[in-house]
Amino acid sequence: MAVRGTASREEITDEVAAERTEVAEALREALEGLIVADVRINNPEVFYLHRVKDGQDVYFLINPTFSAQTAEVTLAGDVQPLLWNPSTGTERPIVPSRFDRATTRFKLDLPPVGSTFVLAAVPVAGHKVERIVDTNVIVDRIGDDEISGYARTSDAHIVLLQDGTERTIKATAAKPSDTLVLDGDWEFAAEDANALVIGEWLTTPAQEGVALEAYNAADADTDGWQQIVPGAWSYQLPTEPAQPYPIDVWYRVRFAAEYVPDSLSLIVDGFAGASWQLYVNGQAVTATPTRSAFDSQMQAVELGNLVREGTNVVALCLTVANATDGLLDLVKITGNFSLRQTNNGEYSITAPRTELQPAPWTSQGYPFFSGRGVYRRRIELPPEFDGQRIFVEPELADDVLEVVVNGQRAGSGCGRPMRSRLPISWSQAKMSLSCGLPIRW
Repeated sequence: MAVRGTASREEITDEVAAERTEVAEALREALEGLIVADVRINNPEVFYLHRVKDGQDVYFLINPTFSAQTAEVTLAGDVQPLLWNPSTGTERPIVPSRFDRATTRFKLDLPPVGSTFVLAAVPVAGHKVERIVDTNVIVDRIGDDEISGYARTSDAHIVLLQDGTERTIKATAAKPSDTLVLDGDWEFAAEDANALVIGEWLTTPAQEGVALEAYNAADADTDGWQQIVPGAWSYQLPTEPAQPYPIDVWYRVRFAAEYVPDSLSLIVDGFAGASWQLYVNGQAVTATPTRSAFDSQMQAVELGNLVREGTNVVALCLTVANATDGLLDLVKITGNFSLRQTNNGEYSITAPRTELQPAPWTSQGYPFFSGRGVYRRRIELPPEFDGQRIFVEPELADDVLEVVVNGQRAGSGCGRPMRSRLPISWSQAKMSLSCGLPIRW
């Protein structure tokens, strides 16, 4: 758009857009005539980094969008592109590919917010070089006299090109087995603490001569207290505080518990003030704060046996030293439990769940959980799986997942698509899947 001195604005016309495209294309052609690009990608949504380590070209390609992206990638030279897993060190040829005009071209698919490493393998001098230019097979390895791979088809083919001549290799196999869907309940255990997250509470400034129980007792009268949310205390008042700073300010946070675990901790986070004192159901919390398990900048206070079944009240007396002090962050209570949403939309602490569906745990008792969970299930494969390659293909979003079969690690991955190859010779397996989700606090 163009902005004029009158502050009016004019949208870009189709003619101007066409001119800009023509200029950009002419500039690209001029630059390519002067400089040979090391990488070309025909999809502007895919980005890359190119590094060289010990003579090896390493390319990191990333899709920053939330949609799957397909791109044709062109690398300089006659190379065999390889997908490289930096976690395991394994490599897999990218096929098909073509060599033309001193460059190698191949197609690459990237899942939403997905990334991959690509290596460029240079053919060894004196070795016969045959390039795979067409195939319906996922190729694992290319040797001097053998190509190994797999496909969900009974009729596989690979087209090889050498010295301008193409030849086709075909293979016939048994019909692939139908997909075995592992739906239904899975055993589940949370390996890290769950969290009850609370985002609003009552507050009032302390008044001289008023008994402590009027603020911290479970049944204290809260008529006249103000409901606020995380943030500076004084900024949420209808008028400026009547007394000068520092001011002792009381906060009351309620939560329900149908089950009380052996340990419950309150996370000390956002307690902005000169000092603070914590109470649960009218009793002072005397435990010494310790470093939290998930953030070195936060502390955890054990609430011990002060929590009871039913309604609980956490009272915090915070000495506010200036206008920006207050309870600045969400209140987080952690422990080994799950959560049940009540009719009024709030959550109640319940016993940890031992079974979950293969679906987001955020809707199954762990709405704020940020950690590791283990799913286990014993399955017996049907006879038609014998002798076939077996893969686990979980449907993920942005989770990190590891697959363990009969105590042995079968693979790990992040995002979509993920595929873990399992041993061929097994009829029963206990499968453990560990998933980590982004922090939701």
